Amino acid sequence: MAKNITVGEILEGKVTAIKEYGAFVGLGSNRSGLVHISQIASEYVKQVEDYLSVGDTVKVKVIDISEDGKISLSIKQVAPLQRKDGKIPEPKPMKRSNDISRGPSTQGKRQPQQDKMNSLEEKLKKWLKTSEERIQDLQSKQKRK
Repeated sequence: MAKNITVGEILEGKVTAIKEYGAFVGLGSNRSGLVHISQIASEYVKQVEDYLSVGDTVKVKVIDISEDGKISLSIKQVAPLQRKDGKIPEPKPMKRSNDISRGPSTQGKRQPQQDKMNSLEEKLKKWLKTSEERIQDLQSKQKRK
């Protein structure tokens, strides 16, 4: 008789296959689930093989069971894994947001901290002056009506 698996349950299983997007873990009774690459460790995981191998026994938490019976698992919610080789993982690539303080001529060049502060102060002064002029224009238009 197959045991019912429920969300939130912590189970032990063996890694049966590794793919670039995660690892499949056998849970017994012909059931298996997927540990997505983002659910292996607390840090950024570039390659699953850095943390897991086929045949490893792992503790997993059931985080979802879809309507079609697919089981989503998490290792990091039970006990996050460390890299097998002991190396410090590469930092996760960060998307750069548009930086207002950089103009096209300084893009890619690092400015000293003091220069950045002066630039910011200058921009704030200019913005305040422009704002005050606009307020005065609006007030004078309002008086004319």
